[in-house]
Amino acid sequence: MTALAAHLYAGVALTDSFCIRPFDHLSLNLDGTVQLCCRAHQPIADGSRPFSLATDAYADVWNSPYMRRVRQDLLSGRQIPDCVACYSHERTMGTSLRIESNAAWLDRQPAAERAAALSRLKATSEAAAHVMESPPRTLHLWFGSHCNLQCRMCSAEFSTRIAADKVHRSWHPRSSAEPPRPTRFTDAETWSDSETVVFGEVLREVDELEAIAFAGGEPLLQRQIEPLLEFLIARGRAPSMRLFISTNGTIVRESLMEKLARFGTVVLALSVDGVGPLNDYIRYPARWDALVSNLGAMRRWPGIRLRVDPTVQAYNILGLADLLRFCDAEGLEVSLSNILLAPAYLGISALPGPCLRVARERLEGYVRSSPVRNAGLVQGVLAHLSTLPVPEQPALLGDFMTFTNDLDASRGQRLRDAAPDLVRLIEEGGFPWTASRRFVPTEVVP
Repeated sequence: MTALAAHLYAGVALTDSFCIRPFDHLSLNLDGTVQLCCRAHQPIADGSRPFSLATDAYADVWNSPYMRRVRQDLLSGRQIPDCVACYSHERTMGTSLRIESNAAWLDRQPAAERAAALSRLKATSEAAAHVMESPPRTLHLWFGSHCNLQCRMCSAEFSTRIAADKVHRSWHPRSSAEPPRPTRFTDAETWSDSETVVFGEVLREVDELEAIAFAGGEPLLQRQIEPLLEFLIARGRAPSMRLFISTNGTIVRESLMEKLARFGTVVLALSVDGVGPLNDYIRYPARWDALVSNLGAMRRWPGIRLRVDPTVQAYNILGLADLLRFCDAEGLEVSLSNILLAPAYLGISALPGPCLRVARERLEGYVRSSPVRNAGLVQGVLAHLSTLPVPEQPALLGDFMTFTNDLDASRGQRLRDAAPDLVRLIEEGGFPWTASRRFVPTEVVP
């Protein structure tokens, strides 16, 4: 989809700020805070105090003054600070989660009613002072940080393994803020373990619910997933619901797959960042042969779609074309919407000119020989590459080298082994690889 879709899709005019998500969606975070969506800049707040499911009722957050103001602003054509990530992606890539969500919303409207969908929503919302009578129809649930991997671009916030690793967590720590203690339920320590919150509030009006996205940690390791699926199946909701699960592909449990197969639409979005050693390097301690075997096991279940969702970053930009060719050969869908923006020293913007030039050449070569369905995806990445390098690139590269050296030493890995072209091109750009480290060997204790 091009930048034109920011204001026109299927013949329907949309403003450059409008997003359907605050009208039908919430993202519930690990710590109990709530966001407009997974890309939102900050949690929903009451003044300076973030709402939390530990202290605030789900319904009160959904129709809080904050949410009503956001709905009013979006319908009035005003951009909001929470949506800066999407606005940034649109400037560099021509698309965003906002645009994709709007398109999906319009696609779900009857064709004859599509042209009037936005004006109808605006009239209904204004008449109710922007209070939504129905609960969110789609949810993004972050149930826990339990994970079996230590992906280089992840943090202690989202991986228990990183939280236990002295070196990695020093670079990517948890949020400094302690989540509030529960004051309105007593059956658990966290909202995600509380049946009062999960089943009594979030899923109370389950007949209104259309879709759930699960994130983590590794969602397929979260203990809450199977009971929730069982609840939806027992209530008869499975055949009409859509599920989206962001998974690292290392977990295949028969009992879980059997439940997933009973839902109307299931997308397993596989976090795969490269082919062979490169993926294992980034998503430590994953093993490529085990991942490929799991792909075969997942394919046995009818109705479950597999989609590869790499995190496009400094480590894999040169190998992205190889990953796309692997997906083509395996008949796998691909999404390239997740371009890493933070931490900036792991983003493509940290790389010098020779790396960017070769990355463009390889992706352009892929486009010339690729299936039409994937060629358009690459254009967004190429558009992003055209905005680089940035003035702060040398400083970012210095941090990239130090971070890489620290993790390489603590894990017994070498970037030169996993991505030799990347190191060579960095050095050709006039940046000899340094031995800079934060941790000396005696301090490296995972």
